[in-house]
Amino acid sequence: MRLDRNTRLAIALSSITFLIHSYAVFFAGFSWFRDELYYMASTDHLAFGYVDHPPLSIWLLWLVKTVFGESLVVVRLVPAIVSSVVVFLASKTAQRLGGGTISVVLTALSVTFMPVFMGMNSVYSMNTFEYFFWTLSIYMAISLQDDPSPRKFIWLGVVMGIALLNKISAGWLIAGFFVSLILSHNRTWFTTRWPWLTGGITLIIFSPFVIWNIANDLPHLEFMRNAVELKYGNITRLDFLTGQIMMISPLPLLVAISGLWYLFFNNEGRKQQTPGIVFVTTGLILLANSHSKPEYLGAAYPALLAAGGVFLEKQVILSKWAAYPVKYLLPSAIVLTGLFAMPIVVPVLNVDDTIKYLQDSGFSPPSNEGHRLTHLPQHYADMHGWEELARSVKEVYESIPGKDTLSILIVANNYGEASAINVLGKKYGLPYCTTEHNSYWMWGTPKEKYDCYISIGDSEEDVRGYAVDPVLKGVHTARYAMPYENNLNIWVAYRLKYPLPELWAKAKKYI
Repeated sequence: MRLDRNTRLAIALSSITFLIHSYAVFFAGFSWFRDELYYMASTDHLAFGYVDHPPLSIWLLWLVKTVFGESLVVVRLVPAIVSSVVVFLASKTAQRLGGGTISVVLTALSVTFMPVFMGMNSVYSMNTFEYFFWTLSIYMAISLQDDPSPRKFIWLGVVMGIALLNKISAGWLIAGFFVSLILSHNRTWFTTRWPWLTGGITLIIFSPFVIWNIANDLPHLEFMRNAVELKYGNITRLDFLTGQIMMISPLPLLVAISGLWYLFFNNEGRKQQTPGIVFVTTGLILLANSHSKPEYLGAAYPALLAAGGVFLEKQVILSKWAAYPVKYLLPSAIVLTGLFAMPIVVPVLNVDDTIKYLQDSGFSPPSNEGHRLTHLPQHYADMHGWEELARSVKEVYESIPGKDTLSILIVANNYGEASAINVLGKKYGLPYCTTEHNSYWMWGTPKEKYDCYISIGDSEEDVRGYAVDPVLKGVHTARYAMPYENNLNIWVAYRLKYPLPELWAKAKKYI
């Protein structure tokens, strides 16, 4: 079947994001991101849930690792591919809303060059799939309103259920979808079984994660509560609102605002309000929580940008004065501002050039988690120091007399350090590393007692609180890592003051 011109254009434009991230993968040289290592480590503990996220992204990564291996290049190409599909779906959403060539161009470029979208897709995480499932669900919801067949209700329930298995923030998407039905003339659908079937299918697919949480004393709820209170407590509602400007960039934000206007105040746009209602519903939910991060709203933008592209295209048809700015100036400006922002959010430059670019541009984003920064913003600093950490621990491990005859446990302070040892330390033959942080605490320790313990990152006061006669055997340094991941003490101890199970039971750290 021959594709129409605008579909071919959408495919061509969606390849831009793939090329951007492919370039970063092959030429920039930034290493594993903290969470990527954690995800890789989690594939060795397949389950229906994890303390800090649902299981889908781990299952998918396990499949990628099993088929293609554990290469960073392979892992990073996954978000490169998925992000290009998101751009294509957003462009098709513009067509579904009645747009033509201009709306396809504006939508594709606006989504591609949103700083948050570029940044989120530079590493493997559940956030990449979140954009995909939100954009696909809204496209399907629009199609459903045009043709409410039972089959479409069923498939929408399947997609939204899988979206929840990826990230529970999909609940905001689902809430927005049902609000859009309530506020439209299609509210009469609730007198039929089909919307209820959609919700039922969604809950059934999501139920394994719910059951896993109930069976494990609701660890995800505890994690979220701690994260809001301790990690994101300094974020205010004003930060959330003003953060949209930097997160989306002013020009794509202008397109998004045009989409809101079109969907709520234009007679034709009001016929397909789903993208706008999902966006507003999600925004209100996030504002109700006084500590929401600005990027939590990110996945609601692609479909809204599609509506904005359609509105601006219609202005070109209505007024010849709008033609030149909308057809040429706006797309060009979106690309130029996107290229300016790109090195700030995507590792397309080497480390030294990135630092210089950040200094010259006067832009170095603060840490949303309240951490001190040095050379690099947190999302870049968390891509450094892990290989060096594995080598530092290897040197200490090799210095232990009779190591091959001893049972040895390595203990780190957080899941990034532990995952670096377990993933990157495999080639050095390092023993298993654990930590009290998040899912690692649930995974526990393979044995209840060891001959020797290697402790990473503790002060002398801390290590003497649980170990008998610990000896400092090394100090790990990493120039570009987060400051709290630099100058880490590496201790060796042969005896604990208390039984390991007793220490472990009190050590839990969900945050």
